[in-house]
Amino acid sequence: MTDTNLTTDTHENAPLATNLVAAGENLFKSLMGREMNQNQQKISNGITQLIDGFMPTLEQMTTFDLGDLIDGMTQTLDGLAKTINSARGKPVESETSEPKNSHNE
Repeated sequence: MTDTNLTTDTHENAPLATNLVAAGENLFKSLMGREMNQNQQKISNGITQLIDGFMPTLEQMTTFDLGDLIDGMTQTLDGLAKTINSARGKPVESETSEPKNSHNE
């Protein structure tokens, strides 16, 4: 499994929804062990463009800092993807296997 780049580092000037969706795609890749197929990517791109288009209106309608909320969600998804990738980096020994010693051989 290749290491996943953090989207907030690579797309600092991208719209907030674009970063959030990219982080979700990275999490998908971490969980599934593969890239999204062409149809899934088209759907993701369409949703991203739609949300990016509505973002200014949504920000005006909220009483809280929507940008910070989305940024936090993006960081959370990136952290989950990084955690999953890190956990897969080293094989884990089964707790049920008996330790080998001279008495068991």
